[in-house]
Amino acid sequence: MEAGYHLDVKQKACPIPVILMRDKLKEMKEGEIIEIITDFPSCKNNIERAATKAGHEILGIIEGNGNFKIYIKKSV
Repeated sequence: MEAGYHLDVKQKACPIPVILMRDKLKEMKEGEIIEIITDFPSCKNNIERAATKAGHEILGIIEGNGNFKIYIKKSV
């Protein structure tokens, strides 16, 4: 999946990854895609929940090598 933005939050505990995600999404334009990489399952869940609650679209989550890649499409 092609993402124009990337955010690596490995080894960062919540709420830091969610805060960084929100900050990055504020910089982005509607329709742009961000790839967020985390290695904590709880962060994956929190990122997914926060993005959905804010109205953004989760395009996919890929798990591998102990990491999660979360693809989010920015909404308005």
